[in-house]
Amino acid sequence: MVFLSGYGSNDATLQCLLRLLPDVHEHELGLVRAHLTWGKDRINDHRPTVGVTSEVIHSLDLVRYVTGGDEPLKVRDALGVTSDFSISGPDVLDSVALSATLGEAPVTVYSSFTNIVRQRTVDLAFRDRRGQLVYASCVYDTPVWDADHLRVWRREDGQEHTLCEVDTRDVQVPDAQRAVVKLRRLALDVVRHVADGTPPRVPFAGLAESVGTQRLLNDIETAARITGPARYFPQGRTPVTEVDWERLG
Repeated sequence: MVFLSGYGSNDATLQCLLRLLPDVHEHELGLVRAHLTWGKDRINDHRPTVGVTSEVIHSLDLVRYVTGGDEPLKVRDALGVTSDFSISGPDVLDSVALSATLGEAPVTVYSSFTNIVRQRTVDLAFRDRRGQLVYASCVYDTPVWDADHLRVWRREDGQEHTLCEVDTRDVQVPDAQRAVVKLRRLALDVVRHVADGTPPRVPFAGLAESVGTQRLLNDIETAARITGPARYFPQGRTPVTEVDWERLG
């Protein structure tokens, strides 16, 4: 994947996600519905940006990875808002709401660079070979970076039965790794692969996948029906160089 946002603050989160993919195939879980929310506050951030397409891709990558990547993701409709939130221009795309299909399953997505509170959630509903529903909920980086919660369950006889659950919200992270656990693991995978050929824990993206991903983002940006621009700084701005790593995430 271009970037798998499911790297957690310990190996349990990663291993549970890696188990989820073969389970989808082994138990013939077919995606019924997905809803994704991925946003954070980048208002007046000092870093240039192409806009919210660089944010929405994380959730789209994740749902494609979990479902095996075999079915095409097709955008059906897109609404967007532009604003001067970024130093990159007066009308940069800051938010999008998408409806799409992944195979036959409807997918809805909301992603924003003007979310006041960071939100990263993935809600999935599958149907197994017996026709029963299986649910999966992922919440990332809440309330702080690398505090993740994954739960997979089914409902039977009026009760919920948990099939898999990983919760890293109480895991202590060393100060030197605070807010960079995911990036550190990705960098280690790259270094080890270059140094001695060790396969990465999550496969790297190939050229075809990277090109396909960029085309998907191009489609989102060109197809979005735009409202705006909103004016956060009608009198000009003084960009803020952040020192709060939580907000930089």
